[in-house]
Amino acid sequence: MPRQSKLELVSASCKDCGRVFEITPEEQLHFKSLGFALPKRCPACRKVRRDARKAEAEKEKARLSAIEKARKQKKREEEEAELEGLLKVCPFYQTSVTDLVLKNPSKTLVIIGNGFDIMHGVKSSYWDFQKTLGKNSMLRFYLETYLDTKDLWSNLEEALGRMNYSIFLNPDIINMWLEDFGAYDPDAQAADFFGAVETAIQPAFEIPRELNRRFQQWVRTLTVEGTLRPFISMLHGDYKVLCFNYTEFIESLYGAKEDHICYIHGCRKKRRGRKSDELILGHKPGTEEEQWDKVQLKPYKFKDPYKRYIMESALETAARETAWYDEATTKKCADIIESHAQFFDDLPGTEEIYVIGHSLSEVDYPYFQEVVKKTEAAWYIGYHSLDDMKRLMTFTGAMGLDKVTVFRT
Repeated sequence: MPRQSKLELVSASCKDCGRVFEITPEEQLHFKSLGFALPKRCPACRKVRRDARKAEAEKEKARLSAIEKARKQKKREEEEAELEGLLKVCPFYQTSVTDLVLKNPSKTLVIIGNGFDIMHGVKSSYWDFQKTLGKNSMLRFYLETYLDTKDLWSNLEEALGRMNYSIFLNPDIINMWLEDFGAYDPDAQAADFFGAVETAIQPAFEIPRELNRRFQQWVRTLTVEGTLRPFISMLHGDYKVLCFNYTEFIESLYGAKEDHICYIHGCRKKRRGRKSDELILGHKPGTEEEQWDKVQLKPYKFKDPYKRYIMESALETAARETAWYDEATTKKCADIIESHAQFFDDLPGTEEIYVIGHSLSEVDYPYFQEVVKKTEAAWYIGYHSLDDMKRLMTFTGAMGLDKVTVFRT
């Protein structure tokens, strides 16, 4: 191998200031490794140019930020105007949080959702959960790649019911894995065939397993940040609570009694002498049927009848095994209600029901329907935004409620 010639110190004249500057052998090697020509400007002038580019980038960033801020402000103003118009035609009585009073706590049911925690400074939105996953998280990649939705982190539970099954039942992908595992070989073992199929549909298994693990870890870290207690003058006495949150803050902040609370989807709090609750996260039953209806198998052609048989078997196996995903992510409301039957059976006689911080998502309709079936109470329902108010109107219609008062949180 010929010996490389030794690099020597190079002198150059700066094209901006005219000063002579030197380029060391080490610098020459560095620029060469990056594929760059030797600099035509001295270090001082190069720094001036870098600083100017950085300042220009910061200026552009500030300009775009101001545009986005103005856009959001305009959207907020438009939504406020629409909300004001909606409230003018709202058929329900309207009041404020400060005027809410439990007339008879022992005959009152308080229903709280995640908005209740957020009001108290708890960073418990799905967007907050997303931040804990990190940009390089395989779980985040699977969720954002395989779920057929644009609102993943706005409503994770609903998004879980939007699995794009067509990705898993793609003959091109399955064929690739069958070849990699050697499953087309007449001497291949069953393990090769199933290994190829399981690898092709792996995200359908990993999402429920890893999501459950990471979600429970995250829930255990949630804390109250701030001292705001907007319901301190309202929540007192022996009121019952139907809690959709995984946290126990209704107990620690407002003194609700543990034996009066139904943590319908489980609670993170460890109880002495009791096994920890399973935290239930999932979509409403039946959503997967819409997703399966969207599946369109790509045509595949094999001259070899054996390869065609293997592919047909692989697609059938993939479809059957992938169906486990729906089983693992469906919120089985009927079973959950049955497991809390005593709480619902004790609701007759309830005179007032307060709903605070609940999104009124359809996934939780079965629980509300059970409450409606057991009671003939007056409802007080909170809303925060225009979208909340729209869902509230849809909800009251679906539940057949007429004795309703609304309040803004």
